[in-house]
Amino acid sequence: VARLEADKKALHDQIMSIDPTRDSKRVEALLREKAQLCQKVKSLEAEVAELRAERENSGLQAENVQRIQMRQLVDTQTVIKSLEAEKQSIKLQQERLEKELLLVLEQNTQLTSKLYKAEREVNALSSKLEEFKHSHKLEVTNIKLEAARTKGEVERERDNMQSQMNGLQSDIEILRANIERHKGLLTEKERELIRKVQAAKEEDFQKLTALQDEKLELENNVADLGRLKAEQDIVFHAEKEHMEEKLKAVQLAEEASKREIQNLRSKLQHQVLQTEEFEKEKNDSAELRQQIGELQMQISAATQSKDDLVETNNKLREMLECLKEETRNARCQAERAQQESEKLVEDRRIEWAEERQKLQNRNAELEEKYCQAKDRLQRAALAQKKRKTLNESKQKRLQEKVQLLEAKKEELEIEKHAYKQNVPYENHARLQKRLKDLQRRHNEFRRLILGPNLPTTGLCNSTNFLSSTLVQGTEATFVNIQEEQHQRELCLLRKRLEDLATNQMQQLQELGALD
Repeated sequence: VARLEADKKALHDQIMSIDPTRDSKRVEALLREKAQLCQKVKSLEAEVAELRAERENSGLQAENVQRIQMRQLVDTQTVIKSLEAEKQSIKLQQERLEKELLLVLEQNTQLTSKLYKAEREVNALSSKLEEFKHSHKLEVTNIKLEAARTKGEVERERDNMQSQMNGLQSDIEILRANIERHKGLLTEKERELIRKVQAAKEEDFQKLTALQDEKLELENNVADLGRLKAEQDIVFHAEKEHMEEKLKAVQLAEEASKREIQNLRSKLQHQVLQTEEFEKEKNDSAELRQQIGELQMQISAATQSKDDLVETNNKLREMLECLKEETRNARCQAERAQQESEKLVEDRRIEWAEERQKLQNRNAELEEKYCQAKDRLQRAALAQKKRKTLNESKQKRLQEKVQLLEAKKEELEIEKHAYKQNVPYENHARLQKRLKDLQRRHNEFRRLILGPNLPTTGLCNSTNFLSSTLVQGTEATFVNIQEEQHQRELCLLRKRLEDLATNQMQQLQELGALD
């Protein structure tokens, strides 16, 4: 820049030293060229502005694409987290269902154990009921046999007592007749027998006391019979034997009294006492009849207890039937509950298997989608990096182009001033050499921007033609040819920029399809 400023000052001094009236035509040509160059510079500035706008648009698009990719990455991460949470919840649900299955199986086993226990209890109760029925039947039969035996014994004793009473009554009547017949005889022998009677009275008194003692013993035995109901058979047999002995003793006493009456005929009072004793025995027989009535009442009570036992037996039988019915119902309900629980367990097992299969398929699909999204994101990141590097390289190239255009503008300004001031030949040759250097750099920049296959002959011809015009000074065709060349360059540059724009749009569309 310092060197250019020094050259600028030198050229300014030279132009100020040259007469401006010699080259009026050249000045006019340079003015026209200046106008053309100004137009070209304006067009280049517009292109530079367009390129800057495109660069900004491409940067904004790249940022938008990057933000979209980041948003998609965040969405995919959230989807992955939600899928993991869903997977965890499904695992928890599976564990909960397995626990419920175990609980149902435990309840089923408990119900079966309770059913078996109830069956065992029912069997035990039925066996106990059968034992009770058998024991009740045995007790009833024993009571019947004992009642029949006691009834027969009582009837036999009653008949014996009745026959004895009849015999005693007949004996009493006979004795009364004998007494009436022998009263006269007794009165005659009364005196003789007073002493004997007294002796007989004493003997009779002793016998009477003995009989009273026996009567007391009989009363005690009867009381013992009332108190000891459980020992009726033994007591009845003992009483029967005792009564037989008494009857035998009475018979013996009667025979003895008969013999004594027949022999002594002086024992009237003794016979009277015997009749009184017989009356007492009659009373005893009445008491025995009362005891027989009590025994009959006991027999009726036993029959009533038998009826009660039969009724209780029927009730127990009905209860047994009810229990059997309840056990059958409970068994049916348990079987139905077991079948329903087995069916429910089977249905739930099938549902769990289907849900597990669906979840496994869903998990596989989600993993496949996750892999695909991950691959897409990786490819999009690589494409974004490539586009970023391309945009950066394009930006650098455009910056270099702008710098070259600015340098060219400065050179054109210098040439314009030189044309105005009518530069001498040495300075013109030096400036032409410098212009060729700048054009060479411009061609290199064009090759970088427009591609390596672009022909550069037009620019060289324009350079040679420009040099010839600088030598000749007033050629009118220079402006037209340079304008056409500039238009061609602009067309090529626009075409290249359009190709870049189409390529960038295609890349953006591919990225959108991948997203």
